[in-house]
Amino acid sequence: MVKTAIFKGSCTAIVTPFNEHGVDYDRLRRNIDFQYENGTAAIVVCGTTGEAATQSQCEQYETVRQAIKFNQGRMKVIVGVGSNNTETALRNAENAKSAGADGILMVTPYYNKSTQKGLVEHFTYVADRVDIPMILYNVPSRTGIGIAADTYRILSQHPNINGVKEAAGDIALVGTTRSLCGDDLYIWSGNDDNTVAMMALGALGVISVASNIIPGVIAKLCALCLEGDFSQATALYARYAKLFSALFIETNPIPVKAAMRAMNLDSGILRLPLTEIGSENLAKLLDVPLSAPVEREEAPMPENLRPVRARRIPLLGAIAAGEPIFAEEEHETYVDVGDSVRADFALEVHGRSMEPVYRDGDVVYIRRQDDVLDGQVAAVAVDGLATLKRVYHLPIGVQLMPINPAFAPMLFTAENSGSVRILGLAVGYFRRTL
Repeated sequence: MVKTAIFKGSCTAIVTPFNEHGVDYDRLRRNIDFQYENGTAAIVVCGTTGEAATQSQCEQYETVRQAIKFNQGRMKVIVGVGSNNTETALRNAENAKSAGADGILMVTPYYNKSTQKGLVEHFTYVADRVDIPMILYNVPSRTGIGIAADTYRILSQHPNINGVKEAAGDIALVGTTRSLCGDDLYIWSGNDDNTVAMMALGALGVISVASNIIPGVIAKLCALCLEGDFSQATALYARYAKLFSALFIETNPIPVKAAMRAMNLDSGILRLPLTEIGSENLAKLLDVPLSAPVEREEAPMPENLRPVRARRIPLLGAIAAGEPIFAEEEHETYVDVGDSVRADFALEVHGRSMEPVYRDGDVVYIRRQDDVLDGQVAAVAVDGLATLKRVYHLPIGVQLMPINPAFAPMLFTAENSGSVRILGLAVGYFRRTL
């Protein structure tokens, strides 16, 4: 029996960009494009990072269907189908196949605490009934049960069981599994911080959380390992080790969605029971560099965090991170900005309402536009005075939200929302004070 691995290299466990009404499919499409443009080989839709546990079966199916449509065959699409109810997992797998998925990711049943015999029968039940490549998912820290090496050996004999996302953090288990199963069971790292070590033992890549924000880095890391250049891979890993750790400072995907918002990527909101990251942890997360240099031209960093150089744009005045203040349009002062950063002008931050992302004295780069997506940071004119806030469009009007919880939001209802005008989207910043 010869099996073909579903993918090699970097696979992103992609976030689901929720809004108040459901899944924001425009944001999902942009996220998928971002992954493809940065060298990602595959994406997992409706996995743990995608908050699948908060979605109904119908909502999951539509998310999968739209993701496959947006992808247009550019990357492999793997669908999370796991459940502690075997019949539910089967229905999810059937839906994934009917939608056109390239494979399924099936986590161990949780809460029920099955035996190893139960695991074999659970996975086999689905694999027998749906002809689609299955990746097992071993993450005992979340499910309360792990897959033993001998259980992998048994399951590896099934023609539809392609491999495993191994997230137990047990490198010895990886080595034992490889020796027992060989290429009957392909292995992918389920933890960004284990990728290099596991690929040195024969893993084919990683199903990554970090690649939601640095897809080019993770793609390059995997490529180096697949080429056998573990010296360069280790050096690249070392530059991002702190980030890999920080992305789990709270339960995934809370930190990665916070990091995406800080980088003006399309993360969307969290669904209960997950809540926004605590202010102290947010500060710790944002103190970690998100964009160390990568020697790969086709994998650029997100534009709001690029090096500042070369081109000059006008510094028009000040913008409040607090109460609105006047931003005078005078062109006597200019600031440098990278050619690739699409900014039209800059404003200097005064105040603390946007800490810890934007601090007093920071220079914020603004792209001129008259509207932004919910949750994006924008320069906003309120009665002719300028302020920096997150923007949310509500049925009753417009809400301007600070990042610092010590400051109150600003709500403008239909009666007075005419006094609010978006000046442009914040696309980057330069910290002049430490």
